[in-house]
Amino acid sequence: MEYDTECFESSRVSGRSCGGRICVRTLKRMKRGGESRQSCSTYGEAMPEKQAEMWWIAIRTEKACSTYGDAMPENETSGRLFAHVSSVRPGSVQGWVLFTRKCGLCNRYGRNGSGSQKKGNMEKNTFRKVLSVILMSAFSVFGTMALIKKNDSVYRNEPEQKNPMEGKKVVFVRDGRDELNADGARGHLKAEEESGYCPGFYERFIKRFMDIILSFTGLVLLSPVFVIIMIRIKMEDPGPAIFVQKRVGRNKQYFKLHKFRTMKMAAPHDVPTHMLACPQQYITRTGRFMRRHSIDELVQLWDIFLGNMSVIGPRPALWNQDVLIAERDKWGANDIKPGLSGWAQINGRDELEIPVKAGFDGEYATALKQGGIRGLKMDIRCFLGSLRVVAGDRSVVEGGTGAADPDRTGCAGVDGTSGKEVK
Repeated sequence: MEYDTECFESSRVSGRSCGGRICVRTLKRMKRGGESRQSCSTYGEAMPEKQAEMWWIAIRTEKACSTYGDAMPENETSGRLFAHVSSVRPGSVQGWVLFTRKCGLCNRYGRNGSGSQKKGNMEKNTFRKVLSVILMSAFSVFGTMALIKKNDSVYRNEPEQKNPMEGKKVVFVRDGRDELNADGARGHLKAEEESGYCPGFYERFIKRFMDIILSFTGLVLLSPVFVIIMIRIKMEDPGPAIFVQKRVGRNKQYFKLHKFRTMKMAAPHDVPTHMLACPQQYITRTGRFMRRHSIDELVQLWDIFLGNMSVIGPRPALWNQDVLIAERDKWGANDIKPGLSGWAQINGRDELEIPVKAGFDGEYATALKQGGIRGLKMDIRCFLGSLRVVAGDRSVVEGGTGAADPDRTGCAGVDGTSGKEVK
């Protein structure tokens, strides 16, 4: 039976019944604490007190919400509630919850008939809004800093530091007159032709978008951990907690890579770890733990956010690892951005010989260049595999050179001619 608006209004004045529709006088009296079981249901029967109270609350809600969240007029609200009133069990709060959901309404008293639920929802909404503002502000700050630091991070303000082989295909030419390079071999790189590689849609947009999201999330969530690590480094060996290295990026462009310091300040400067006769004596206890679990590389999330690296890709080579650079060029692995972790890292890491390592990097580069589903699947596979490496990895070899022509000695417990590439 339809809800009678005229009857409702007239009964408010006269106090008479509406002939089996709804007894407003009784409901009003119930509101004031009067008689409890004399209201009229749709069939003219007595309505239980709890059900009548629910009726009263529902029809008196001034801004009940429809299923789409819009304000609903009071008479329309009452009409919709009227059609379902018989589904409410007397005295059942759960029935009231189901009843409210069924009609698509939200009343001022909350789901349980009190103000507690709505107060909790308001607190949650306030928290979400505050969190959103904080994250947006943090992203704006990081983005502004990235724009400011970008040019400096790739040596655009220092032309003399740029790579003369940038954007070119190279080969390694052995020459005994040259100095020993970071791979333990004597020789130099020779340019042959321009690279000419152009990144595809997946690499330029989808992968870059994922890199921004993951790196920003990591920077925010891990910022307390970074602070603890920096304090621990300074306590064990006073000095800068973060240091910068020149590394090879996409198309052999040099960029500044950031790492947590794992060695003592007394260690020889400008000498790679694997070129030291006995690197263990210089590595701190905190540094040894960080290297084993790749924690020292987490600060490179900033390099990813800058755009110099990617979450997944070949590990960036040292600027003077000529053998590795040339081997990667054979597979086209220098055409893509280096990564925080890669296909080679989850297949052996420092235990791999340079040609094998370059081959793994080439496999990843081939999949990435094909883009689409194959590129995405390879990224996911590398990402999941990297979690295992971080959890417990034993393939870090301090003092390994990855050299085809080693030319140095080791120390107790270290194989200085291991032929392994460094981390």
